[in-house]
Amino acid sequence: MKRTLSFLADFCDTKNFNLKAGVLNPTKKFLLKFFSIKTNKKIIINVILFVVLTYILIPLIFYFLTKNENQDYQYNFFSFPAYSLIMVILFAIFNRNTLLSYNNIPPITQRIFSVLMSFSSFFLYYYFRFSLAYTNKNFPWLFVVSGFFYLLGVVGIALAIFGFRLFQKTYNSLLIFSFITFFFYIITQILWQLWDFLAFNVARIVYLFLSLFSSTTVLKLGQGDPTLGLSGFSVIIGPPCSGIESLSMFIGLFVLLIVYEQDNLNWKRTGIVFILGLMGTYLINIFRVATLLLIGTRYPDFALGIFHSQAGWILFSGFILLLLYFGYQWMKKEKPNYKSNYKIK
Repeated sequence: MKRTLSFLADFCDTKNFNLKAGVLNPTKKFLLKFFSIKTNKKIIINVILFVVLTYILIPLIFYFLTKNENQDYQYNFFSFPAYSLIMVILFAIFNRNTLLSYNNIPPITQRIFSVLMSFSSFFLYYYFRFSLAYTNKNFPWLFVVSGFFYLLGVVGIALAIFGFRLFQKTYNSLLIFSFITFFFYIITQILWQLWDFLAFNVARIVYLFLSLFSSTTVLKLGQGDPTLGLSGFSVIIGPPCSGIESLSMFIGLFVLLIVYEQDNLNWKRTGIVFILGLMGTYLINIFRVATLLLIGTRYPDFALGIFHSQAGWILFSGFILLLLYFGYQWMKKEKPNYKSNYKIK
């Protein structure tokens, strides 16, 4: 367990870990202390409860509620939770010391109020995202409003579990990180206007690649969305397959990394890693679409179901970890190696 936490912490901290001296960097110290079951049993249970409700139960509810909806408005299983996860991670890292020392149990009245607030927010999210959008042509901006209510629903769940006192100490950072999260969500909605350009290029590249190995590869381009086919199995390359969300997420995370480590970065190398990251993120999406077609020729239900909704964020997360592992240390400034001529006798 300690080895795993030490490995994860290497992605989050710039300081080295001296194994012989037994010196832990701040991030590793936090992770090891946080996962000490004896001392933090209550906070661990609360965090697990929060994660299960916010990133498993709530997404599943919306997934099944919209399963039979119009294809243009279907719920992408990890779309909105992915944005709220940015806020949660930033908030947790920034306030890690406060979280470790927090042991307050909220009164029942606060919990009831928070649950009602969360339920109302998720209901408004559903209304703006799936109901009102059917009768309004300006639905991209309704998605923006719905995103705000989704974030508010997540905050309501956190208030019900952890209580108001925690956020009385940390509300400034919560507001800042909520604004950052919402800002990148709006940027994503603006980028959606370019989805057709990106989607057509994804379709062409996948077609050129698969046609090298199979003569049954088909690409249909017209006024509507491009359609790709392989051995009788076909998919429409719509907005969710254009790669816009993953590009927006990558840009947002990279900008936050630059802001956090601006004094320690070599800007030339940082620019190179950023460009490689953009290219890699786009190529990962192309790989996902090509793999979906290959799987769909044998297991169409699996390809259009679980693989379509889950593969994107799994591949993106793996790519980000690899990029950080191989590029993060290289991006940093080289520290001067001072040598002293003074010898202790």
